[in-house]
Amino acid sequence: MQFMLAMVGEESGWDSSPEEMEKVVEEMENFNRELVRAGALVDGAGLMPPSTASTVSFGEDGATVTDGPFAETKEHLAGYWVIEVASKDEALEWVRKVPVREGKIEVREMMGYGKPVDLETFERLQAEAKNDLLEAVEKRAAGN
Repeated sequence: MQFMLAMVGEESGWDSSPEEMEKVVEEMENFNRELVRAGALVDGAGLMPPSTASTVSFGEDGATVTDGPFAETKEHLAGYWVIEVASKDEALEWVRKVPVREGKIEVREMMGYGKPVDLETFERLQAEAKNDLLEAVEKRAAGN
């Protein structure tokens, strides 16, 4: 069975200092490595802040593009994991280990299946994602 673990948070998390964000990233990397070593991680990524989003709405007039996330709310989709486990109970056990201090994680069974990622691929992708995240945090801290 595969489940998506959708992390919901607030954009204020992006107001962390680069040093604070580095610690959060390290904790998350350790959790993600644990998923990989268990053979459970299929995919996952953090998302840039909702201020970088666009939303496409469909209606009688076709598609309309607007800036920002789809809802007017403080909470937004902050990232996700796709994991392969034997049951929903096992998925919930993994969620209890996620190193977050506040927020929510929605757990939902998926239709369709990928393959668990190997450690070498994970390490390569994790390094790229970490560089992107820290660069974005530094730009935001500098007011850019």
